[in-house]
Order: sequence, then structure tokens, then C-alpha cells
Amino acid sequence: MEDKLLTNDLLFMISEMHLLTTIVLYDGKLYASDKQIPYPKTDVLQNNNLSFFMVWEDENGYDEKDYDEIYNGIEQLWTNLAVKISLDKIFEEVFIVAQCFLSDFPKFLENLKKDNFAVYHNEEYTPFKWLAWIKESNVRLIHQHYQDFEVNIKFDILIDKEILFRLGENMIKKMQVYVDKEQNRYKEYVAKKYRQ
Repeated sequence: MEDKLLTNDLLFMISEMHLLTTIVLYDGKLYASDKQIPYPKTDVLQNNNLSFFMVWEDENGYDEKDYDEIYNGIEQLWTNLAVKISLDKIFEEVFIVAQCFLSDFPKFLENLKKDNFAVYHNEEYTPFKWLAWIKESNVRLIHQHYQDFEVNIKFDILIDKEILFRLGENMIKKMQVYVDKEQNRYKEYVAKKYRQ
């Protein structure tokens, strides 16, 4: 019975670990996200067919209550995006808060360039991490999903580093467009309702 309790506690910890910490669980070991994880020993195939499609969930409307909470300092302005990651026409859908992404993802790309290794930790809505290592002209990219009491690897590829950095920069630009549109819509709402 004691082993069963320990297992349940460990499973619960893994499910909450992503939201409460930036710790990475990889290959059965825990790593602080700012510590170098050894390059994987397993071989993977080159695959440059990675792409992203974004949809702004609230593009055609907003909740007045949400905007009022933002105006009153109760909440922050969040732009929620559904992002479909496509790899050879196999899709993984993740949900991203654009403001968090715009804060964290450029640091991920910068750290990857500088240190040849980086971890991207997606905040809240879809608990995933990207582990990335530069090796010669490629990036080893592992997409981990922290859900359902375990860590699943959704994909593990080698991708040309120039393609990955270009995709990353395009994601940043597109998310900034969505954030700017929502910021303008929020300002219009405040000006109309609160005469400011």
C-alpha cells in the first residue's frame, strides 16, 4: 500500500510540476531548466517539414467582464492562441498565451544561439516544453507534453537550424500582430465605456 501511495504522489507531482516549476523531466531524471541536459544518445531523422498555424480564439469577439477586470486591475490582458504544430501533416494542437510567448520565446532562441542548448517552457494552457540542442547545422528538437500524470514526447527531430530560427521569428511577429490588435480593441473598449 505504501508503494502505491508513493506512486500516486509522484504521478500527481509530475502533473503539477509543469505549472509550479520550470523543472524538466527527461530520460528519467529531473533537471533545472537553466542547466544543460546531455545531448540525447538516440538517433533521429532529419525533418525540415515543421510548420505552425495560429488562430486567435477571441478574434471575433470579447467578453466585457474580462475587459472590465483588466481595467480594474484584477486581471491582465491575455491573448489566447490555438497553435497547430504540423510535422509531415501530423498535428499537435497547443494553446499559448501570446504575451507569455513574446516574453519567453525570444529568450529561448537567444539562449539556444548562445549556449547551443535551451528549454522553452510554455505557460499554463498547454503544458509543454521544448528541449533544443544545436549540433552542427541542425537543431535537435524534442517536444514534451506534461499531462495526464506523465511526460510524453510528441516529437523528436533534427531540423535545419536556419529553418527553426526563421520559424521562431515568424511566430514572434505573428503573435505580436495578434497582441497589438487585442490591445487596440481593449483601448477602444475603455475609451467608449469609461470615456478615457
